[in-house]
Amino acid sequence: MNRRARILLALIPAALGLAQTMSRNVYLPMRYEREDSQVVHLQLHGVTRPVQVKHPCYVGMTNDLVMPTGNQLDLCFYVDLRQAKENFVIQLRPPDTEKVETELLLHLSLVPFRFQTTISGDQFSVTNLSSTPMKVESSQNVRILEADDNLIRGTFVSPGALRLAGQEQILLKHQNKSQ
Repeated sequence: MNRRARILLALIPAALGLAQTMSRNVYLPMRYEREDSQVVHLQLHGVTRPVQVKHPCYVGMTNDLVMPTGNQLDLCFYVDLRQAKENFVIQLRPPDTEKVETELLLHLSLVPFRFQTTISGDQFSVTNLSSTPMKVESSQNVRILEADDNLIRGTFVSPGALRLAGQEQILLKHQNKSQ
């Protein structure tokens, strides 16, 4: 799997076999608003039959007929963010029929920043929300435990700082606890 792909694991009870259409909201992971595309991986549990997937033209899939493995259906698709609307629908139906049994309303989460920084105590993580790989250029009072193109995780002594290649410095400070 492409390491740059954003992954979403959605536990969605399968409606295949029900008499009426079941609708579910699915919120996609955050993505930098100036990106061209987003790769999404959904896992639907409880699906035992093949599924035909109907999607808008700005969503691409290798195969629109998807076979489950065990009781799980893995959907992997590409969203062209230049054409996609804020929300869009993907329909699941049995092969060779027009009867929609499950409708997924997908919500995009486009944000104006490339990275998301999370601090808990003396631990931090920086998550990449773009397709450009992250590289640490310099650090100050920081111990990096894990670093790849999409995630940097470690500990710091306040105040700490990271500078990513081509980016402004990220300041790491302990959060004040309200009393």
